[in-house]
Amino acid sequence: MELKYKIGLRRKQYYNTISNTNIGFRNKKWKDSERSISRRKSKNRN
Repeated sequence: MELKYKIGLRRKQYYNTISNTNIGFRNKKWKDSERSISRRKSKNRN
């Protein structure tokens, strides 16, 4: 029973970290989208 509980807790933490990183990644993407697009264009030119 205790083991099952620990596994469940770990899974919960894992999903929480995944969702948090996804949110952070999305925010970063929104912020860097313009910059990355311009960078990509300049890379294509070279």
